[in-house]
Amino acid sequence: MRKSTFILLMLIILVLGINAYGERRLCRIFIWDNAGPGGVFSDPDLSSVDVRPADAIFKSLNEINTYTIYSLYDSLEIVLGGELPLFPEDFDLIFVTLGWPGTDSRGISEYEDSILFDFLRYTRAADRTEAPCGLYIEGNNFGYEYGDTSSYHHTYSTLMWTVGGVLWEDEGFHFTNLIGLDNSVAEGMVFSYPGEPGYGPHTSCDIIGINDEAIPTADFAQYVFNAGITKDPARGMQRRGYAGGGAVILYAFVFGNLSDSMSTGSKANLMFSMVDFLLPPNVTLATSFSGLVMNVDSSYNIQYNAYDNCGIVLTIYEYSMGGSWIYIDGFTGWDSSFVWTIPATPSNNVMFRVSVWDSSQNWAADTSEHFRIDTTAVGIGESLIKPDKHINAFVYPNPFNARTSIFVEPETPGYAEIRILNVRGECLQVVCDQYLETGKHRIPWDSSLKDLPSGIYFANIRQNGHQQNMKMLLLR
Repeated sequence: MRKSTFILLMLIILVLGINAYGERRLCRIFIWDNAGPGGVFSDPDLSSVDVRPADAIFKSLNEINTYTIYSLYDSLEIVLGGELPLFPEDFDLIFVTLGWPGTDSRGISEYEDSILFDFLRYTRAADRTEAPCGLYIEGNNFGYEYGDTSSYHHTYSTLMWTVGGVLWEDEGFHFTNLIGLDNSVAEGMVFSYPGEPGYGPHTSCDIIGINDEAIPTADFAQYVFNAGITKDPARGMQRRGYAGGGAVILYAFVFGNLSDSMSTGSKANLMFSMVDFLLPPNVTLATSFSGLVMNVDSSYNIQYNAYDNCGIVLTIYEYSMGGSWIYIDGFTGWDSSFVWTIPATPSNNVMFRVSVWDSSQNWAADTSEHFRIDTTAVGIGESLIKPDKHINAFVYPNPFNARTSIFVEPETPGYAEIRILNVRGECLQVVCDQYLETGKHRIPWDSSLKDLPSGIYFANIRQNGHQQNMKMLLLR
């Protein structure tokens, strides 16, 4: 097992600082170099430079950490080895390179096949839930070696089963381009695949397909690339993570032989998309709902923790009273809290759910314990806010340190002004001066911009001829 080649990478990662989530999570990646002693080819973008397939994968992983255009929130620890690790479950992602005919790759044994299959089903710690890991495998004749169900070849591999895949043609025509298919990790990307047919990574590139009639995992699978021929099945497949296992990507070609110089997108773009796809988001409710009784028409602040290695793009809040889920609110992006105005319908069987999506459309959700809504409940401390007759508004958190938010829910649309006042009634800052539609609005206030001392301040809200002062306590 070789680690010296990536010490510099780990040092680079450590000095990148804190991400937008306020934390970094460690993503451990193992690259299994199983391309065989002959698994060497000329880098299509660097003349006269010989590389191994594992080197190309390592290079692209390094690029998505180094370049700021990639919003990778994980810190990567990459281990490169010639054998499977003793404890594969210690890793979040495993990349396997198998080379092409003539490289003398020893392949994946039946025992190793079962180890990788178990790796996909392994349940990890709370920060990597349900589909906690991902597996990537490449090799020109992967389909022939592991997906052939015919009588003249060996037993069908469980690794092909994980994507519902099967070999369609073991001597697929040679191609010069690979076209990313819609809704795949390569959507919108077109790569040239240089080289002379029959030599190097161009040797015997299988055509593999999805057997959606016989294999249940095929319901989660889709194609990634085709070679530009009508009705040609793809040279790559992907399957999302689900409750029974982690995500999988299989390529019947060599990733490193894709050319950046003649592509729409780049290998680093594709790698970023694959890493996002292989690891799903995670969301966990921090507020305990067990035994909770909420009052109708009050407002509760619900805390949660959300994370994705490449960023959360959509958040949705819902509740249920024993039947279908009812939409409350949603927005593009992520947060760590939500102020919920409790519905005016008492119920003894209520649940709350927060759901998040990443840019690969991976989904995660957390559902609360059952709780009760009635008309006489006592709230949870300062999270209970009595609405004003004309202006529904409150401040949270309160007291606060530097930053807080003013939540306003107009009963009718109209021009609104929100000013920050000191105890003498002097205006320190105007934080809102605009027309507000009905519905919930969050107005952030950062007191540090004015370098204000600890003390009492007021949010003065004016709309439609009404006004209200909300008392705020700043503690530094």
